[in-house]
Amino acid sequence: MKKALAITPTDDNKRYINAIGGLLGKMLPSGWEKARLYIEKNNNISEWKGFYSLQGAEKTAFILNKDIISNLEKLRSDTKYTCPMSSITFHRNGAYNMEYDHTVIERLSTDDIQGKIETLQALDFKNISVDDIKKDVSALASGYMLNSPIIPAGEKFYRGVLCEEKPHKVSQLNSPPKEKVDKLHRAGKPNQPLFYCSSVREAVFYELGIHAGDTLVVSKWETASSLSVNNVGYHPDIIKKLGSDRTMPAWYNNELPKGMERDNLLVQRFFADEFTKIVPSGQEHKYKFSVAIAEQHFQHDMFDGLLYPAIAMRGNADNLAIKPMAVDEKLVLKKVEYIQVTDDSNGSYKITLLDFANSFTEDGQIEWKGRLPHWVLRNKGDQLTVAVENGKWVARNLKGEIVEPD
Repeated sequence: MKKALAITPTDDNKRYINAIGGLLGKMLPSGWEKARLYIEKNNNISEWKGFYSLQGAEKTAFILNKDIISNLEKLRSDTKYTCPMSSITFHRNGAYNMEYDHTVIERLSTDDIQGKIETLQALDFKNISVDDIKKDVSALASGYMLNSPIIPAGEKFYRGVLCEEKPHKVSQLNSPPKEKVDKLHRAGKPNQPLFYCSSVREAVFYELGIHAGDTLVVSKWETASSLSVNNVGYHPDIIKKLGSDRTMPAWYNNELPKGMERDNLLVQRFFADEFTKIVPSGQEHKYKFSVAIAEQHFQHDMFDGLLYPAIAMRGNADNLAIKPMAVDEKLVLKKVEYIQVTDDSNGSYKITLLDFANSFTEDGQIEWKGRLPHWVLRNKGDQLTVAVENGKWVARNLKGEIVEPD
């Protein structure tokens, strides 16, 4: 059952409503009379849809951009109302009305949850498809709740690519072309490339599993605008199981509606454990489970990617699997390093930096410097203070700002 409610101009959510209305005014054709944005549910996945109508014309569907979806999700997640918002209709004259979903979400009992988990754990992954696994994963996720962060602009991420020769095109550092993705990977199927990256530079070496003599390119990227991500793998037991003593991220929160805590944590722990399992080379069929979990978590258009603990770093860093479109729209390449690994003994790496680049042509060529990076004092009176911070040499100017080498 759905109920229409009047929203007064003084409502706390007015800024989200105004933002959506402003975005609609820019993207819809002149003369639109009414636009309705609504949640459509399919196999336990909710997706935002939209249509508008012109005077005397049929309704026309249109694609909602991510800024609209972001504001809709903020509006929908407001705990001020007992039921989540399921649709909002905007009128040309500035009026709007909202509907709230009073449908009771069907949640599995604890016994049913445990039964589903046991069923999934007993599957023969060699002889079953990802889509068939996902049916059980989707049923298990019915009513599942999860906090997830918004990654702001200005965040740094690192991506590594093994290469025998120094690449010359930025495209060689990006997500691989789909025809090159011929195997299952942790968060995707064959022919479904993703941009895998890490929150710290060191994680790249462990994630690639490199050895002495290997050469690779480590690229540094920065978010130009915020990324909407979902997450999996962040359960205290699983973080500890990976070998980390890190505290849970600031955005992690287990506060749930009364009566849901135990079952929700049971599902969360199961997803975290299965997604973060190590899959040996040659046994990629075992990725079917993690792919089904990943698709359940971030196939929705509102998500740019999936955040999860860096497994090869024992959970001491974070990895991101980002959709290629989001990389093109929201990430900027800042620097590239061409590196040779000289030693991989004792669980650590020794490397030699061979070349670097921090500029790129408009047609996507990497402008290698042919030398090592160094700090440059461009103005008379400039000074730098160089010190070791967290095991790395860092230079700061007189204002205390970090200065990157050039």
